[in-house]
Amino acid sequence: MNSWITPSISHLKGKRFLIGLSVCLTLSLGTVLLLLWFPDPASIHRYAELALIVETLLLGALCVSTRIRQKQSVTQLEELIAQKNQISFLNARITNLINAATQVAVITTDPQGRIQVFSEGAQVLFGFSREEMLGRNNVEKLHVQEEIDARRLAHPELQSLTDKQLIGQLCIDDNGSSKATEWSYRRKDGSRFTGELRHARFSDANSGQVEHISVIIDVSERIELLNRIKESKALLTLLTQHIPNVLYQYHLLGPGDGFFSFCSRSVENVFELKADAVVGVNFAGNPLFQRLHPEDLPMIRAVTAKSMETAEGWMCDFRVILPVKGVRWLRGESYAERQPDQSCVWYGSFSDITELKDREEKLRTQAITDELTGIYNRRHFMSALEHLVDTGKRYAAGFSLIMFDLDHFKSINDRFGHDVGDAVLKETCALIRQRLRASDVFCRIGGEELAILCPFTSQENAEQLANVLCQSLAGHEIAVAGRVTASFGVATWNTDIAADELLRRADQASYSAKQAGRNQVVNA
Repeated sequence: MNSWITPSISHLKGKRFLIGLSVCLTLSLGTVLLLLWFPDPASIHRYAELALIVETLLLGALCVSTRIRQKQSVTQLEELIAQKNQISFLNARITNLINAATQVAVITTDPQGRIQVFSEGAQVLFGFSREEMLGRNNVEKLHVQEEIDARRLAHPELQSLTDKQLIGQLCIDDNGSSKATEWSYRRKDGSRFTGELRHARFSDANSGQVEHISVIIDVSERIELLNRIKESKALLTLLTQHIPNVLYQYHLLGPGDGFFSFCSRSVENVFELKADAVVGVNFAGNPLFQRLHPEDLPMIRAVTAKSMETAEGWMCDFRVILPVKGVRWLRGESYAERQPDQSCVWYGSFSDITELKDREEKLRTQAITDELTGIYNRRHFMSALEHLVDTGKRYAAGFSLIMFDLDHFKSINDRFGHDVGDAVLKETCALIRQRLRASDVFCRIGGEELAILCPFTSQENAEQLANVLCQSLAGHEIAVAGRVTASFGVATWNTDIAADELLRRADQASYSAKQAGRNQVVNA
């Protein structure tokens, strides 16, 4: 408290106050000397009286001045006390804020590195209590010496600096401003963590004492997360570079409007395009979409439009036409994610399934093809028959069925052997197939029994075709067996006939042709 009052007292001992006081003392002393020097006081009475009047006036002025200065001093004292209280309040708030930040360590030190403030956050972060750390050297206690030595070697120009000076210098950028740096720190339990340090140096305006403040945040988890992200990116890059599928991210803004924001390098092999030529290019000008097979575009538009509407994923197989590889089959699939602006983002892949399609086609062909003759088998015949019946009922489209079997085929087998019988079947089927339309379905339904499904064909036209086939076969010479004939039965479907009934009628007509002498055509 005395230190705050001293300036006011010193102010009272100003030059004018001393002059006034000196004059009063001089007058008093002069009056006393006059009274002592002259024995007859009457002669000096007038002078003494004048001196006393002057002295009284000066003392009165000094008294008034003193009173005014006292009031000013009291006012100044009150202002200083208020300032002190305000500073104390602000210091308390700052201390509370520092201690409230338990995730941040705030440490202040003197020029020698002795700790003066060790916040609550510092106690939590390092595990030391405030009492353990006050007055201790923060560099020696908290920093990792090996790291300091390593950074000193990396900066030869800083070799002459102390450890504390080195740390402070590395926390300053080229412009002289403070910058964040990462350092390794030691906890009380011996464990280590990486902290982000911000260091500042300031001077007390009153005392001139230099202090250092360090703010430390534990960034170990952040660094670990960043490392994991880097590892994930590296893994993603490795995967996308070596897996054959094209991984992509596509932003669908609206029908016919969108762009790829990511495409893996496999696009070079699958679409014969560079990723740079695809990413960021709008749908209308994107060369990738220009390589889609025109016949598959309606299907692709349909599935993608549905995905846009429902925000559900999609998958479809489609063809592309490539400059080098030609026509290829691709499978596209994606997961859809609706965005706040109602657009969609697709995360998906494109894979080349041409070989798979080829194998599927071979398997499908094997499953529906008669191994001996190369024409369709009974399984495909029944499937095609059911399909024609369904189509006929839906669109009122008629069709006809021709069934026939070879005459005296058992005798051929008995006389020449089964190998010759097989050869006769193969050559007969080859001859018949040459005379059929592309839409006709030619099948072997068992032994020497053969059938032809003729879509959109009337009974009259089917009968004409059967007669042409019967005559062609009878006029053909088979080298191993001579001439071979067949008996034909023709039946035409209508909405009142089931598939089984149509089969029965055609088979009965073929049987009737045999009974009538073979090598002829009979209508059901």
